[in-house]
Amino acid sequence: GGLPVFMMEQVKRYKYIFIVGGIAAALLILYFLFRDKAAIPSSVDRTVDQDQTTDTREPSSVFDTSKFVLVSVAPPSGRRQTADPFEYIKFKFSQPVAAESVRVQTSPVINLRARVYEKDTYTLVLEPAEEMWQPETEYKITVDGSVSSVEGARLGKTIDYTYFNSPPESIDAGENFFEY
Repeated sequence: GGLPVFMMEQVKRYKYIFIVGGIAAALLILYFLFRDKAAIPSSVDRTVDQDQTTDTREPSSVFDTSKFVLVSVAPPSGRRQTADPFEYIKFKFSQPVAAESVRVQTSPVINLRARVYEKDTYTLVLEPAEEMWQPETEYKITVDGSVSSVEGARLGKTIDYTYFNSPPESIDAGENFFEY
């Protein structure tokens, strides 16, 4: 039983390629599974209380939902480091957001996709649509004040946000990562 001898020779000859390919595939799968959580936290220009950005309770149990207001932004506006050139920006509101009401302008221009997910209707997610965030480039993002809740309440003031990504020089994968 087992594989024919000539196939075993091929497997032995290319075993390192199979191992590296398997590791690369596993890392790629993990990246896409945990993409939202890949941002490296920064303490520079903190405009949002960390407890609010990590709070998983429904907004109604955390703050007053009688007015439609911006509650938090993650990552915070300003300079930070992340290895993810397609990082999402999440704007948490006090009421469910009407995605069709969102108007966004950027300078320099980058095409952003605005989404509100079914499982978290309180959060507006902006993500690069076709191109990635350019490193060491300051993006001024303006969300128009016409953004509204599903009930029709308008925010009434613009949201000014700065995205500036300074990627890390290297990502430490540990010593002897490719040695067997």
